[in-house]
Amino acid sequence: MSPHRLIAAALAAALCSVPAAAPAAESIDDILACMAGNLPSADDLHSLRVATTSRAGQERVTHIDLYGRRGEAGSRSLLLRFSQPPELEGASFLIVEEDGARAFYVHTPALDSRRRLEGTDLGGRLFGTDFTYEDIMRYRGMLGAGDLQRLDDVEVGGRGAYALEGRPAPGTSAYSRVVTAVDRERCVLLRIEMYEQEGQPRKVLTTDPETTLFVNAHWIPQNARLEDLRDGSRTDVALRSVVTALEIPDQMFDPASLGQVRPRLAFEASAPMARVELELVAPELPAP
Repeated sequence: MSPHRLIAAALAAALCSVPAAAPAAESIDDILACMAGNLPSADDLHSLRVATTSRAGQERVTHIDLYGRRGEAGSRSLLLRFSQPPELEGASFLIVEEDGARAFYVHTPALDSRRRLEGTDLGGRLFGTDFTYEDIMRYRGMLGAGDLQRLDDVEVGGRGAYALEGRPAPGTSAYSRVVTAVDRERCVLLRIEMYEQEGQPRKVLTTDPETTLFVNAHWIPQNARLEDLRDGSRTDVALRSVVTALEIPDQMFDPASLGQVRPRLAFEASAPMARVELELVAPELPAP
C-alpha cells in the first residue's frame, strides 16, 4: 500500500475503533508519561503540507517529511526534510537527543552548507514558515528545558485538557512562558500558548480534535494551525500521510549525512514494516 493510501486506512480505523481512555493523571510526571505513551514505539514518518499565509494574504506552500525515532530510555530524534518547492528540496533540520542532551543541525541546499545551531539560533524561522526550530520541537511534544508547573485543567475544542506551564531558563528559549494543553483522554497536544520575554502572547498553536486520527494505538493530529499574533501571519499544517511501523537507517539521524542522502520509502508485502532506503546525492560536506 502506498503511503498516501495509508491516510485513508487510518481515517477508517479512527472511525471504527473505540480506544480506551487514558487513566487520570495525578502529577506532572503522569502527564509526561501519558504523552510519551502516545508516541510510536518504532520509527515513524509524517508527510505534511505546510501553508503559510502572511498578514497581506499571500500564501506559500511547502511539503515536509518528518522522520521520528524513539530511542532507548525515552530519547527522541527528529529529522525534517523538505520536498517542495523545488528550491527547498533537501533542506533539512535535525534534532538528536542523547542522555538528556539535544543537538541541533540544519542543512541549506542553496548554500550547500551544514551547521550546528546554538542557543538563540533556535529562534530562527524554519525556511519561511511561522515555525521556529524551537516551535517544531514543541509541536512534536518535546517540551524543552525549564521548570514545569501544573495549572488548573482547561477545555480546548470541547475536550478536557491538562495544562502545564513552562518557564524556560534564561538564554535557552525565545519565550519567557509556555502553556501547553494536553488532551486528558488521548494524551495528545491540543494547544500551546507562547509568550515573549515581556510577557506578551506571541504565538498560539492549536490542533483540531475533530480530525485527530487513531492509528496503530496512537493519536495523531491531522490538522494544526500556528498563529503569529505579533506579525499577523499563520501557518496551517495538514497531515498528508503517516507510517507508524517503519525501519529507518541510523544514517538518517547522523549529522554527517545531512544533505548527502535522499530517502525513499519501500514496501514489501512479506515484510512486517516498511523501510527507508537511502540514495547518495551529494559529496561529503565539511563537518558541522
